[in-house]
Amino acid sequence: MHLPSYGNGIGLVESWVKHVLRSNLIRMNAKYYLEFMHMAKKLYVGNLPFSASEDDVRDYFAPYGEVISVALITDRETGRLRGFGFVEMNDEGAMAAVEALDGQSFQGRNLKINEAQERPRRSFDNNRSGGGGGGGRRPW
Repeated sequence: MHLPSYGNGIGLVESWVKHVLRSNLIRMNAKYYLEFMHMAKKLYVGNLPFSASEDDVRDYFAPYGEVISVALITDRETGRLRGFGFVEMNDEGAMAAVEALDGQSFQGRNLKINEAQERPRRSFDNNRSGGGGGGGRRPW
């Protein structure tokens, strides 16, 4: 087997070192990202006024810690706010916000704030379909 010549071999070593450093950097960034995500908490925010904006909610929660994201839930058909949403914050800020803001007035409405629960996955047991699809030909 003939390997390409890199003169004194330094070019081959340099490229190998760059490859190792790059792959380790990617692994490290992924590790820190996963650690960061474990440090973040998602809060449920209920009884939001229909006039609230994501910026309004972000500004309301910001004094308690870094706000990572805000999602206000809208009705699929009308596009109007449904009166609840989710705020993602760092762990300490989230707990401080729950303690300070739960039950407090925000634009004239008392908010209900707690740690968001994972939505249970739907199971389609007992030969029940997941809905949709129409059905096909009727026998009558």
